[in-house]
Amino acid sequence: MLAGFRVVLVSAIGLVAAMALGGLALAQEPTHTDHALAPPTAAEIAACPAGHTLTVSPPSASAPNTVGVTVSPQPPNAPPVSFMGDSWGHFVYFVDTDPTPAGQYIPDTTKIIHGVDQYFGIPNVTRDLTKPYLVGYTGGALSAGQHTVWVEVGWYTPNEQTRSMISSGHGANVACDLRGSVTFTVAAALPGTGSSGYLDQNSSPSPMLASLALAAASLVALCVGAGLRRRS
Repeated sequence: MLAGFRVVLVSAIGLVAAMALGGLALAQEPTHTDHALAPPTAAEIAACPAGHTLTVSPPSASAPNTVGVTVSPQPPNAPPVSFMGDSWGHFVYFVDTDPTPAGQYIPDTTKIIHGVDQYFGIPNVTRDLTKPYLVGYTGGALSAGQHTVWVEVGWYTPNEQTRSMISSGHGANVACDLRGSVTFTVAAALPGTGSSGYLDQNSSPSPMLASLALAAASLVALCVGAGLRRRS
């Protein structure tokens, strides 16, 4: 009986290891910027708003790591009802890096903040540049010296390709020809509030890995329970 229990336990451990390795391999799949994508369609590009200007305000003494964004005229404050089903835009922040040219998909990098919580139309927009946020952007301290931040509107239009990009955990937003920038100087380094981004694939467990771990733990428990029943 004891030998049978050992066989069951060893098999369970082997299966757990295989599942973990398989999940790790899937989690390390290249981002959408590494895949060959069709360029945005004419409909995606045409969905960008027209007739607006965007202004970026520098940090203040009371908020030395935060920039503000205003759009004129102010668009309707209408949040998207469905994240993947509606055509909608949000503000994208480029920290010390050039904005994406209009009509191209905006990539995910450590210097770009996809502010999906700030849909186009929300008033009084601000962003703390030292906070980690979403895929890629790691936050951290702003070094002493000059910094330039571009803010651009990225627009999502649902179609087969963009839904696939979103489902794989990456942005699928077309850069609109609506952007502004601000340059400011930091006298002394500003401490960051974190070093790894929320949902940053380089540091946080993916939901898939968490599910695999839970399933593996449940399987081990079942196998151990079965072995103990056989032993008794």
